[in-house]
Amino acid sequence: MFISLLLWLLIALTTWPVFVAVNLAISYFVGEGSVIDMLAQEPMRNIVASFKQGYKESAIIAAIIGLVAVIDYQLLSKNRFTGYFAGVFVIVACVVVNFIYFKEPGQEIFGFALSGVVLWIIYKFVDIGFRIRRVG
Repeated sequence: MFISLLLWLLIALTTWPVFVAVNLAISYFVGEGSVIDMLAQEPMRNIVASFKQGYKESAIIAAIIGLVAVIDYQLLSKNRFTGYFAGVFVIVACVVVNFIYFKEPGQEIFGFALSGVVLWIIYKFVDIGFRIRRVG
């Protein structure tokens, strides 16, 4: 029960920062100048204010993705064979959110999918950490 609550809180609290960081990295590496100019020219208080606003507005979606992670953990992490696939529904949930909220999901799908992969890595750290704790 403790690990489920921890996993839900961790995924729910990191969903928005991960999404912002992944999309910022994609924009930076693709060379999109508007993002680089915004970071250089926009006052930091405006960037932080818009980050907080996005964090509040995405709280429901982040909580749902965290719930998907808990359900995935309860269904797949208990068995040794299915433990290899545990966490894949987090990536699927991020992609499904993209298809639900955007009419043309083509451009945003990479950001959502990579955000799901980073959340999956966080999920696996928690999963592997508690597996080592159970064994040791």
